[in-house]
Amino acid sequence: MHVSSDVEIGDFVTCPECEAELEVIEVDPLEFEVASEPEEDFLEEDDEEW
Repeated sequence: MHVSSDVEIGDFVTCPECEAELEVIEVDPLEFEVASEPEEDFLEEDDEEW
């Protein structure tokens, strides 16, 4: 996957093949992690309180 040369840790990119949103977790070597969706995190926290 090609990304901008000025990409930084914490940036988000979209995979052109599967359209997954990825977070840059390392730049040398370039490494990604699947970004979690904020709504899911909120719902999980909400369920734990009940």
